[in-house]
Amino acid sequence: RPKDKLLIKFFITLACNNRCPYCFMLPELNNKLKFNSEIFELFKTKVNELNNFVRLEILGGDPLFIDEIYRLNEIKADEIILYSNCNFKPEKFKEKISKFQFKYKFIVSIHKVSKLQDVKQNILHLKEQNLIEEILYILDKNSIEELPDFIEFFKEHELKYIIDLVRDNGVIVDDPETKKIFLEHYKETPSNYKINSDFFTEEEIIEYDLYNISE
Repeated sequence: RPKDKLLIKFFITLACNNRCPYCFMLPELNNKLKFNSEIFELFKTKVNELNNFVRLEILGGDPLFIDEIYRLNEIKADEIILYSNCNFKPEKFKEKISKFQFKYKFIVSIHKVSKLQDVKQNILHLKEQNLIEEILYILDKNSIEELPDFIEFFKEHELKYIIDLVRDNGVIVDDPETKKIFLEHYKETPSNYKINSDFFTEEEIIEYDLYNISE
């Protein structure tokens, strides 16, 4: 990124409504640890002192799980991206995000453990409001069965999506079944796979992931 632009990631909470077995934060998740106001105040002060263009990515846990998410309007950021599983009752989801007093978009991650019909409804609401930055379908052995249905859902509603393989310490888990599905999908489908904001062709992304598997 140019020197005058900063990407800052902030884990705002250790609370989450999901417990995905492959989550790298799983050992740290605790729904009693919703928000640390002291850390937030320190973080806010430091960010607001910057003169750079700031893209702020908010992670957890799940940021929507806590009411303190509304306090993001206290931070001077040019872009705010919320990472969320969107696994919330649609009525409550709509109500919550309607109260945000800051500009934002979502990176939505789809997990087998979520209530998938609720997630679909929330994705469609975000699409109507042009609030989707990215959709990630997390593919592991347990989510293979639902993948065809979601691909049809994405196509029907003209949603760009990424099939993301499960990683362990940053390295793709070498599972023959999910790897085969992933490779076949990106051989047959125009790739919109993205790494660090750069888009790759299917050949490039296959080569990239096979390299990671070999490593």
